[in-house]
Amino acid sequence: MTVVSKTEERQTKEIIVVDDHPTSRDGIVKWILSEPDLKVCYQAETAEQALDAVIRMKPDLVVTDITLPGKSGLELIRDILAVAPALPILVISIHDERLYAERVLRAGGRGYVTKQARGDTIVEAIRRILSGHVYVSQEASQQILETLVTTKKSPEATSVRQLSDREFEVFQLTGQGLSS
Repeated sequence: MTVVSKTEERQTKEIIVVDDHPTSRDGIVKWILSEPDLKVCYQAETAEQALDAVIRMKPDLVVTDITLPGKSGLELIRDILAVAPALPILVISIHDERLYAERVLRAGGRGYVTKQARGDTIVEAIRRILSGHVYVSQEASQQILETLVTTKKSPEATSVRQLSDREFEVFQLTGQGLSS
C-alpha cells in the first residue's frame, strides 16, 4: 500500500511528531504550533505508532527522534518511505550531528537538527524541507561535502562511516556501557 501526501490539497501543513520523551515532544510541538500554517496532526511515542499514523493520516511531514524504543529512527525512516515514498522526514535528535546527519540523509531523511538548536531553527528546517529542500547545519553540510571529497581520495579515512547502521548503533550502545 502506498500513501500519498495531501500537501497540494491544503494550506495548513500537517505534521506527525515522534519522540518517546514527552518534554522534548512537547517542546517541538510548541514551536510548530507557534506557526499559523503548521499543524501537529499526531504525536507518537514509538515507531509503530508513527508508521500507523502515517498510513492513516497522510501527513505532509514527519519529525522524529532517532532513538526510539524498539526500533531506531533510521529504521523508521525506511519503513515510512516504503509506504509513503515522497513523504519528507526531519530528524531532531540529541546525538552528534557529525555522526548521524549523513546516515539520516542516506536512509532517505530530508534533514537533521540537534535538540540543542533553537526553536526558530527547527521551524526553519521544517519550512525548508516542506519546500522540497534538504536541511542540515552549515557545519554538517561542510563535513558531508568534505567526506565525499576525502572518501574518493582515501576510503580508510572514514572508518566509522563504513559501519552499517546496525553496526554503528551497536558501537554507540557499547560506548554507553551496554552489552548484549
